[in-house]
Amino acid sequence: MPLKLLKHKSWHVGKRENIERVRRDEAAEQARIEADEQRMQEEDARNRLALLRGRQPPAVTQTDPIHEEHADPSLTGTSKRTRKPRKRDDMVELDAQLQGKQIDPEVSDDAEKFTAGKCPPLGTAPPVSDFKFQQPWYVTRSEESEKKKARLDAARKQSSDPLVAMQAFLAQKKALEQQRVAELITDEASHIQDSSIKTKREARRRRHHHRDSSHKPRHD
Repeated sequence: MPLKLLKHKSWHVGKRENIERVRRDEAAEQARIEADEQRMQEEDARNRLALLRGRQPPAVTQTDPIHEEHADPSLTGTSKRTRKPRKRDDMVELDAQLQGKQIDPEVSDDAEKFTAGKCPPLGTAPPVSDFKFQQPWYVTRSEESEKKKARLDAARKQSSDPLVAMQAFLAQKKALEQQRVAELITDEASHIQDSSIKTKREARRRRHHHRDSSHKPRHD
């Protein structure tokens, strides 16, 4: 078929009418999906409300198979399409099972008394002698964090206090002065020791020289 005749065909995908129809079909499908999701959420909310009121939750509404079977293929894109029913919430199922179980009358009576503040439920509170009076781990961590926070606060206050900074400066200055005095004393002692050694050497040299000169023979 020549390409110049292809654009005149009614089934051509590039025609404006076909493009608009596809967009309408997609919008209708998206709206139907959103409506189904909204209906499922409303059913879940009704089930939870019924359980809170102590009633049996209503059955989940299934998707109408007749509507799905006779749906227009041009709108849905398929001739037959079935939608799987959404599973009920696990918490809803658990609450429904608990509602159907038989409760011990003694335990129920004790629970009512405990709610009224008359007595604790039987078997729920261990004797006092079984308790170990020890601090839990989170209390220990909290105390350690408080001590660390106190140390950091003290260090921060000291660093921002001008009096503390001045005292630290004076202490450092005094330490430097003491160090200088100690160095001067050390240098003076070293100088005195060197002078004493030199003096002793000079005296020893003079004695040797005098001794040598006294033993030389004299020529008349």
